[in-house]
Amino acid sequence: MLRRFVPLVLSLSLLGASPTALAQNTDDLFDRAVAAQEAGNYAEAERLFLQLLDIDPDNVSAYNNLGNTFYARGQYQQAAESYRQAIELDPNYAYAYNNLGLALSNLGQLEAAIDNYTRAVELDPNYTSAYNGLGNALHDLGRYTEAALAYRRAIELDPDFTFAYSNLGNSLQKLGQLEEAAENYRRALELDPNYTEAYNGLGNVLYDRGQWEEAIAFYEAAVELDPNFVYAYNNMGNAQRNLGQLDAAAVSYRRAIALDSRYTSAYNGLGNVYYDLGDVRQAREQYRRVLELNPNFAHAHNNLGNIAYDLEDYNAAIDHYRSALELPNESGTISSTHVLAYNGLGLVSWALNDLDTARQFFEAAVRLDPEYDAARENLTSVRELLER
Repeated sequence: MLRRFVPLVLSLSLLGASPTALAQNTDDLFDRAVAAQEAGNYAEAERLFLQLLDIDPDNVSAYNNLGNTFYARGQYQQAAESYRQAIELDPNYAYAYNNLGLALSNLGQLEAAIDNYTRAVELDPNYTSAYNGLGNALHDLGRYTEAALAYRRAIELDPDFTFAYSNLGNSLQKLGQLEEAAENYRRALELDPNYTEAYNGLGNVLYDRGQWEEAIAFYEAAVELDPNFVYAYNNMGNAQRNLGQLDAAAVSYRRAIALDSRYTSAYNGLGNVYYDLGDVRQAREQYRRVLELNPNFAHAHNNLGNIAYDLEDYNAAIDHYRSALELPNESGTISSTHVLAYNGLGLVSWALNDLDTARQFFEAAVRLDPEYDAARENLTSVRELLER
């Protein structure tokens, strides 16, 4: 997923009434810790915040900022624990709820993240960053309409909030509202002409319209601005493959993998290129690598099912297609994973001369996607055979 978050909120030192010498000591520690944090010296910042908390264990801001030092190093569980300590000391501390939402999002605990973002905006109805975070968590759960509402609220509060325009574009694209999505990406670029994610988003809109050459131009603009933008390389590979530019697509996928060796979508795309080139061994190797990294990657199960079907290994094909059906239905360029799995099972049943079962599978595919030509044509052919 793209990084669509705003920076964590640093908070000012909050001290209760205390002796002057103690206050000066804690203030000095806090200032030094924040300076270390802002300089990227997170280990030193952690040490100083912990030293401060030994002296003043009720310092809410110290817990919040300690959480930020953990968060900056990717230690999201420790960050969440620090934010919870801040909230325990001050249940009305909106910043800590927002930051806890960020940490929980990175831990994949999206429902809990939503609860904390929601609490943050209840405490501070003008908290734009919390609305943006709320939108991100909702988007990642596939609740795109609700996500769009959260992003719109962030924009209403801050009409120059670049992140929110791009994020709104992402949700609108998922909802199929491509023109409005493009408008929001363009608005993000008006605010920040170097905002790579908006270029990538415009490329995705054009991709969804089937304008693959035009999409590639936007992906290229994104990687020109950020040569390490892994998502844009993967998306470029998808568009190049659709245009039959298989060598170029392979280069793009490999570039994405070089930047992120665990990027399953790029391995899957590279497998598709090898499959198109007729190199079944290499294709299978890439798809298996996907499932090593993520056993719940439904597209890879379908792709391995296709290879097994081609090799007439029908039992293996059935296993992979059924594995895809056991996972959530995911969208794809041709159709969704469940549609493709039902169509694949239909083809296997047809090959095994079980025409009635084949018909049932093709009917299931067509029910899910009446526009999927392959399943409709297969269903027509099998019905004709059954009527003879």
